[in-house]
Amino acid sequence: MAQLFKDFREISRNSSIGVDLLRYRCLHQPDQLAFTFLKDGETESDRLTYSELDVAAERSQLNFRL
Repeated sequence: MAQLFKDFREISRNSSIGVDLLRYRCLHQPDQLAFTFLKDGETESDRLTYSELDVAAERSQLNFRL
C-alpha cells in the first residue's frame, strides 16, 4: 500500500494533466469506483469503475479515428 501512494505522488508531481492520473488508476485500481451518476441529484442511477472508464475512452478514441 505504501508503494502505491509513493507511485501516485510521483505521478502527481510529474503530471500536468489529469489523463496521466486516470491512466494510473486504470492500471493499478481497475475495479475501484471512478464515478457514481445521480439521476435526480440524490438517487444513484449508474456506476463506472476505472476499467469501464478506460474502455469507454478507448471506444471514443476509435470513433474519432473513423
